[in-house]
Formats: sequence, structure tokens, C-alpha cells
Amino acid sequence: MATGKVLVVDDSQMILRFTKDALEKAGYEVRTSDNVFVARLVNEFKPDVILMDVTVHDQKGNLATKVLKKHTYAREAKVLLYSVQSDEELVLMAADCGADGFIHKTGDPDELCDKIGEATLN
Repeated sequence: MATGKVLVVDDSQMILRFTKDALEKAGYEVRTSDNVFVARLVNEFKPDVILMDVTVHDQKGNLATKVLKKHTYAREAKVLLYSVQSDEELVLMAADCGADGFIHKTGDPDELCDKIGEATLN
């Protein structure tokens, strides 16, 4: 069984529900947010991993990631962009904003949990 804390940021309630259910079933403690203004939540929850959708209510998740990575309370968390965009786009976006990587929204709970597991081990 997996352990660790994951914060999921996405504007789709369906994605939040799917992701939370899959990760909790695998053993993770999960919090969700439907907006990118999560600094306070990150500070209080202290997640090991933050899954950040790249577009949340017309806000840029990659820009929010750049801001979060500048604050000490978020530096220890792995921030992974969470998107349906192509690898090429996500590699560039992750490098630009300081994200630690990315996960595709595939709808496969096993793949999601494997990727989160890899992030918590590194």
C-alpha cells in the first residue's frame, strides 16, 4: 500500500473525484482544489506531490507552479503538471516553470498511482 500526501489541483470536478478516489484507494492521503491559489493549503497540508492541471479556470497552472516553487513550504513537494497535452508541450512547460515532471490524464488509475509512486520515491 502506498503512503504519502497528494494535492490535486484541477477545475474539473470529475477529474478531481476520479484522481482522489484512485489515489486514496492506493493508500495516499489526498486533498483537492479547484483553483490555483493553493499556497495556504500547501503550507497547511504539506503534500509530498502536487498534481497541477495546466489550465484551471483560465488560470495557468504552470505559472502557479512557478510561484509555488519559489516558496519554502512548496520546495520540498514534487510538482507534476497534470494534462492531456503532448509530451513535447509538457516537457517545455515543466522546464519553464520548474515542475518536477508531468502526468498525462489517461483515465488509467494504475498508471496514475505508478507515476505518483515514482515521484514520491525520487
